[in-house]
Amino acid sequence: MTIGGALGNPIAGVVIEGRGYAALGWAVMGVTVIALAIVAWLMPNPTPKSATVPDLPPNAAVALPAPHRTKRLLMGMRCLPTLFYGMLSVLVPLMLNDLSGSKVMVAAYGTSTLVVASITQLLAGRAADRWGARGPTLFAYAVLVVVGLGLAFNTQSVVGLFGFGVMGIAAAWALSALMFVWVADGIPKTHHPSTFGALHAVWSLSMIGGSLFGSWLMGIGAALPFLLFGLLNVGSMFLALAYYGWQGITRF
Repeated sequence: MTIGGALGNPIAGVVIEGRGYAALGWAVMGVTVIALAIVAWLMPNPTPKSATVPDLPPNAAVALPAPHRTKRLLMGMRCLPTLFYGMLSVLVPLMLNDLSGSKVMVAAYGTSTLVVASITQLLAGRAADRWGARGPTLFAYAVLVVVGLGLAFNTQSVVGLFGFGVMGIAAAWALSALMFVWVADGIPKTHHPSTFGALHAVWSLSMIGGSLFGSWLMGIGAALPFLLFGLLNVGSMFLALAYYGWQGITRF
């Protein structure tokens, strides 16, 4: 998926500048029809496999609190960075387009975010395998705070918007990968389906809220949405500390 996006963004930029949005629309519909045909032809019909999985995560060192309490913490840990991500996904490309006047620049930004974010997800996963998810989670939240401040002071700089935007998307993607580890670390397996359902609902609502509220704040001041949503993730760090503190996990 990421490779397709990385290749498609620059192609889209060239098509838009050379042929316009109508040509891009026809090209996208053609590719979609081809993809659907291939999926319908090759998609297997998997059969569920039975497996014996312990009800509690293996690294739970102490008795876990009630699942609904940890779910609320997880929802906050998911909500606050996604508000930032939703705002970032909408505003930075628009600002880059306004400042540079180049669709290719916007496409290059999109490609760079996909490549860097994919690498960052792999690194976050390796770090969680080695040290656990607590440290990488706190680090990613800290990066979002720094990115918010950096963007707030670089609203008129193409280089600043590009660089800090890529960093912010990468940190948000890392947190998306770590979310699965959060659930495995602190939620009994019987509650996994409802927890993931709630977290995905929170993700969708936060994306909408971040993009809409961030755009509204942009009308007041260009730096305001970045500053506000970036500093919100200081709260995310405290939520993560509380979540892992309840489980007796305090290292890194």
